[in-house]
Amino acid sequence: MHRSATYSFRSPPPPYPMSPQSHLMNDSPIDRYSVIDTTGTASGRAISAALSVLRRAGISPVQFIAAIYNPDSMVPEYLPFQNSLHNSKSNRLEELLLNLWISGNAIRRRMSAWFRPHVIDSICTDIANEADAAKPLLHVDMSHISPEFIEAWNLESVMDKVFETMPTWTRVLNAATQSKRAAEKNKIRTPTIGRRIVTAQVLHMRSYRSCSIQVMIGLSLWSSGVTRQSLDYLSCASICPSYPTLLSSVPCALNYDNLVISRSVFVEQRPGEPAKVESWTFAMLNELHPGATFDKMLLEPMLARRQSAVDLTMHDIAPTNAQWDSILSQFCVRIMRTLTKHHKQFSNYDSSLDLKYPARRPLPLDTKTQTHCLFLIPHEEASISGQLRVQSNVITQLSFTEDSPFLSLFAWPLFGDLLTIVRARGCLGIRQGDINSWTRAETLQGAAGLGHLVMNLIWGLKQFHSGQIEDPSSLSHFFLLLDKSRLTGAKPDYHSLLSALDQVLDGLILNAWLLECGHDSLEAFAHTQPTSKQLLETAVRILQNFATPLSPELAAQDHVHQNARLLMRDLLYVAVIVDAISDGDFGRVKDCYSPICSIFRSLGCRNYSNEILHWYYNIKNV
Repeated sequence: MHRSATYSFRSPPPPYPMSPQSHLMNDSPIDRYSVIDTTGTASGRAISAALSVLRRAGISPVQFIAAIYNPDSMVPEYLPFQNSLHNSKSNRLEELLLNLWISGNAIRRRMSAWFRPHVIDSICTDIANEADAAKPLLHVDMSHISPEFIEAWNLESVMDKVFETMPTWTRVLNAATQSKRAAEKNKIRTPTIGRRIVTAQVLHMRSYRSCSIQVMIGLSLWSSGVTRQSLDYLSCASICPSYPTLLSSVPCALNYDNLVISRSVFVEQRPGEPAKVESWTFAMLNELHPGATFDKMLLEPMLARRQSAVDLTMHDIAPTNAQWDSILSQFCVRIMRTLTKHHKQFSNYDSSLDLKYPARRPLPLDTKTQTHCLFLIPHEEASISGQLRVQSNVITQLSFTEDSPFLSLFAWPLFGDLLTIVRARGCLGIRQGDINSWTRAETLQGAAGLGHLVMNLIWGLKQFHSGQIEDPSSLSHFFLLLDKSRLTGAKPDYHSLLSALDQVLDGLILNAWLLECGHDSLEAFAHTQPTSKQLLETAVRILQNFATPLSPELAAQDHVHQNARLLMRDLLYVAVIVDAISDGDFGRVKDCYSPICSIFRSLGCRNYSNEILHWYYNIKNV
C-alpha cells in the first residue's frame, strides 16, 4: 500500500466508495459507514481508524465481533478478548443489547425472533426449578386429614406462599389469564381463584403428594353428594383425588333405622298404587373421631382373633375396682349437683372440683361429629332380607360395588337399635361361603346405639317400678303426684318419660338431703356454709342410706323402703349415663356397662343384655 493512500488520525478519513462487499455491511444501521467525530477523544479516533481498516477489508463490525467471540475459533489473539468478556464485571454487553433493542422496530423484531426459542428454554428451566421448590408447600398425607386440619386450612394463605416461591410462573400465568386492559379496568370479575386452582393442578401433576388443594376440593364435593363418576372425571384433571383415595381419608361409621311414611288419607287407594303407610330406611354416615385410624380398623386381624377367641367369664364382665370407684364418684357428683341445681344458696359450689365428674376417656371439647345423610332407601330393615337390600343400596349410593376391595379391607362400625343389630348379625348365617368379606356380611361390626339403649332401659325400669298407685315408692304414685298419668302406657314418649324420671330422682335426692344434712331445712344448712368436702361426705351417706339395697332380712321387713332404694339406685344409673353421653366421655359409659347389663337381665330384657355381652366379647377378645 502506498503511503499516499494512508490518512492521518488528525483528520477524518476521506469518503470511501462502497466496495463490492458493501452488502455485507448493510445488515443494520450501525453497519453502515458514517464519519465519526473524533474531536477531543482518543478512543473516538481509535474507533475511527479501526472502522477504516474494517471498511477496506470489507468486514462489518458485526462480523468482526462474531469472529472474535466465536467459541470454535482457535486464534490465540482472540482468547484474551473472550476471557475478558466472560470475567468482566462491567455492563457494557447489557448496554449494547439495550441500544440495539431500542434502536428501531425492525431490529427489535429480528432480536425477538432470535431470542424467543432461547428465552423460552431459560424460562422453562426457571419455572421447573420454582415448581420443585413449591411442591413441599402443598404436600399432605391422607392420614393427616382431620377435623383440625380442615378447620385450619385456608386456600388463600396456602397459595400465597406458593406464588411467592414461583415469581416467573406467576407472571406468565397473569399474562395468560388476563389482558393489561382487563387488569386495569375490570375490578369485579378477577381470575384470582382460577389462578390458584390452575397452579394447584400443575403442582399436583408434577408430584402426586402435592394434593392439599385437591383433597379439600374433593371432600367438599363428596360431602355435597357428587357422584363417583364426576369425582373420577375431576381426578383425571388433577382437581380432586380419585374416589377410593378420597373415601379412604374419611374413617366413618354407618347407622340406619326405619322411617314410616304416611300419605294423605284423601289419596285414593287403588291396586298398583303406593300404600297409605310405607316403611323405608334412613341411613347416614358419621365420621369417626381422629383416633380411629384405618390401621386399627383392618378386618383380617379381627377375624383371625375371633377364630381363636375364648369364651367370656364373669371376670371379664365384672367391673374393676377403678370402674367401681368411677361409678360411685359419678353417683356422688350427681347427688351434689341436684342440691346446687334446685337451691340457689348452693349455686356457688358449681365451680368446685368435687362437683366435677371424673374424666375417664372424654373426647376433645371441640369435637363435632360430621354427619353425611344418604338418600332414603325404599326397603324396610326389619328383616334379614331387608337388611341385605339396605346394605346393597348404601354401597350403591356410595358408588361402590360388592367386589370393591376397599369394602372388604376394613371393619365398619354399625350403630342402631337392637332389632337392626340382631338382623344385621343374622345376615352372617345366610351369607356364609360367599365371595368376599362384604358379601359374607363380616365387615359391619354392630353395636347398640346409646340413645336406643337408654330408651329401652327407662322403658324397662318404668315397667319394673310401676307398682300400684297406693304404693308410695312406685312410679305410678310419683306420676300421679306429677300429673303425668299418661306415662303409664307400655312405651311412652322417650323425652317425656326421661324428664319425668329425672324429676322423680331429684325429689328423692332432695328429700335425702333434708334428712341427712342435720338441720330443719336446706336453707338453714346453707347458712352454715359447708365446704365442698362436707357436701361430698353427706352425698356418700345419702348413697349408702338411700340408694344401696337393704339386706334380704331387712328388706323383708320394709318393702316400701327397699323399693325406694332400688328405684333411686336405678335412676342414678340412668342419670349418670345420660350425663356421660352428653359430656362425650364414653369411658364413663363403659364403666356402667356391666351393672346396666345386670339390670337389663333382671328386667327380663335378655336381648339387650346379650347385646352388651356381645360388645364385651368383641372388646375383650376380638
